[in-house]
Amino acid sequence: GKTCIYERVFEGKKPWELIHQTATKGISYKDYEIGTMANPMIWDLGGQQQYLDEYHGPLRKNIFRKASILLYIIDITDYDRFESARIEFEWSVNQILSYNHNAKLNVFLHKSDLIHDKSSLVSHIKKVFAKNISHEITYHLTSIFDESLFKAWSDIIRELSPKSTFINSILKQLKNQKGVKDALVIEKSSGLACGSTIDEDEEEIIVGMISLLIVTIDKVTRTMELEKFREIKLKTDSNSLLLTEVNQDLILVIILLPEASDNTLLEEIEESGEEVTQQLRKLWIE
Repeated sequence: GKTCIYERVFEGKKPWELIHQTATKGISYKDYEIGTMANPMIWDLGGQQQYLDEYHGPLRKNIFRKASILLYIIDITDYDRFESARIEFEWSVNQILSYNHNAKLNVFLHKSDLIHDKSSLVSHIKKVFAKNISHEITYHLTSIFDESLFKAWSDIIRELSPKSTFINSILKQLKNQKGVKDALVIEKSSGLACGSTIDEDEEEIIVGMISLLIVTIDKVTRTMELEKFREIKLKTDSNSLLLTEVNQDLILVIILLPEASDNTLLEEIEESGEEVTQQLRKLWIE
């Protein structure tokens, strides 16, 4: 499932295009650009024993020497392999921390859509995998069939980029504007959130759905050879969305409260949004 995870997000493949994906043989690595937010090089390591022997041997230094994030994938439906997965995880953690003491440890609990009682299983996995590790581990429930991957990858990209702290600070100023519920910045091609003011317990669904919306709009615009959009307003019964282009890579999304339907207040929010857009553009140039 490792290859499916990044192809779903970075290459825009649909779930049904990934169902018959073959297992990774050996090592594959790809460079991706998240606008100018980050340029991650992803090393995809096959999990079969014959390849594990290579990672433990002569390739070990090349793999871990410059790594800043360990992203470990667990098939949470494969109970019989939990113990072997734990052993390999501990070895991988020791390797990356030996080269980079500040490395981030992330575990994707993948295929979560197939598990009904997630809470007890996740609690068990966390207890088992953290048993011999004092370093902080971040866990993500993921599936290629829902928004969870976009939320998980958004978190990781924000860990990679020093700009994320400044982006969140700018967005918090906008959230303080009357009539604004939340604000976020989305990278257009991948749909990943570079910054967000949304509460963590709500972020997965909201960020995921808005990400899918923006990716779809971007693809439709290019497919139909339309001029790129600069601003879109979407109204629902309870809220409205104001989408504004920051630059060729980014979209500023403002989630409005019902009271923002007042024209005067909406104009004030749009002016504040333009100020935030200018700040973000300057940040991107720096």
